Amino acid sequence: MLRSAVAFTISAATTLAAYLALLGWDQEKETGPDGYLHGPYAAWQVAAMALTVGVIAWLGGRYNRIPSSVSAATITLTVAWSIDAATDVEDDGLWPLGATMVAFGCALALPLIATLARITSARGRSSESPAAHR
Repeated sequence: MLRSAVAFTISAATTLAAYLALLGWDQEKETGPDGYLHGPYAAWQVAAMALTVGVIAWLGGRYNRIPSSVSAATITLTVAWSIDAATDVEDDGLWPLGATMVAFGCALALPLIATLARITSARGRSSESPAAHR
């Protein structure tokens, strides 16, 4: 139980730190060449955030802490994004839709990543024979 709580806390703290470092600071939308507002995030920011939560899920699967790591990353990212979007000065009222997309995206992708990590790490351990370590 304690290990699960520690995994949850570390996953949540890492997700929040990554959100603040990658997405939380960028609030300005830019006018694109097409004349429409874009952003506030650049593609690299979203990709880096996805990679970060993917690594968190992978490690959770690798160390058999799937529920803790996946739920922490999903909840933390959804809440952080929701607060950021809901308090935006240019709020268009669509933030609940975006929050739902963040939550569902995490809830679908992160367990899959964690399970793949669990399967591959279990496979690696079962293929190690005592003779291989001589």
